[in-house]
Amino acid sequence: MNDEKQKIRTHVRERKKDFTVAQLQQLSENCWPELEMDQKFKDAKVVLAYWSLPDEVFTHHFIRKWAKFKTILLPFIEKENLLLKAFYPDQDLVLDQKYGIAQPNNETEFSIHEIDVALLPGMAFDKMNNRLGRGKAYYDKLLAGSDVYKIGLCFSFQYFDQIPTDAFDVPMNKVIVAHEKFLNIGYLSAGSEAQKKVFRVLTTFKLMEKLARFQPILTGTYPLDIAIESSDLDINCCYQQKTDYIVSVRAIFKDEPGFQLSEKFIDGHETVVARFWVDTFAVDLFAQNRPSNQQNAYRHLQIEKMLLEQNHIEFKKQIIELKKAGWKTEPAFAKLLNLQGEPFGAMLHLAAKYGF
Repeated sequence: MNDEKQKIRTHVRERKKDFTVAQLQQLSENCWPELEMDQKFKDAKVVLAYWSLPDEVFTHHFIRKWAKFKTILLPFIEKENLLLKAFYPDQDLVLDQKYGIAQPNNETEFSIHEIDVALLPGMAFDKMNNRLGRGKAYYDKLLAGSDVYKIGLCFSFQYFDQIPTDAFDVPMNKVIVAHEKFLNIGYLSAGSEAQKKVFRVLTTFKLMEKLARFQPILTGTYPLDIAIESSDLDINCCYQQKTDYIVSVRAIFKDEPGFQLSEKFIDGHETVVARFWVDTFAVDLFAQNRPSNQQNAYRHLQIEKMLLEQNHIEFKKQIIELKKAGWKTEPAFAKLLNLQGEPFGAMLHLAAKYGF
């Protein structure tokens, strides 16, 4: 049992390396709408949270926000047990010397029986609401025998069909998963008419399913809803063995209209480019030997999403008008932002500045 648990912990640690801290923080934002709509959380007066480590669902902003309306508790490590202390926004936290966890620096302690809702991190969760921690059983000992409403928070790569459990493992009442928006095309189904059409085409032709082995991510203009009539469907993929990828793509798509396949260097990386048509869309597959979410197209997507969210709707309209006038996406952003130098590189530099 311990070996099985350790394998899962190792797998999750490796998956976390595919993301920067900034990316994990951005993904974490996908948890809060569901949590804030949860009736148990709405009714709760006392909430146990956790001050997140860099590789956990990021809670710092959430805690500061809700500390204005609810009593927020944080765990305090005392030898082999967790104590519960109140979080006060105007008080500094202190770092635990052993694990580097930020903890409240006050004497206001609470009992587990005073908590209405507990928000918990974990290494892994499953569809039966089981939780796998880091192996010290701090939370299992704290929550044993308690009827507090327990909500696990995790990223999608920490969420499994089933994980091994022991008798002392305390299950959750609910698990909220911070799904990577762009890594699952479901968001398109609730978007604009253009995005809904793309969703129908991708699902009807099962493009993402056919490419599932290669970490497909829809990039480009449609995820941002800034596509114009001539926009293509850009899909970034990752291969381990280039020959295997080429053989697979040829076998799957060679009979599609206009199928072409070539190899070139893009951004200094060997890239396999495949192009074909489905329905009314030209599809371009870009595959490199590095994770899809670390490729430049995805980094462009992340920074452009942030910029569109930060700026007024007029900014988005101006981007679309520039594209209609013949501008590529990155040069259009660079122009409106007055970025100097080569626009694709300038946008990547901006992405790096924000941790993407």
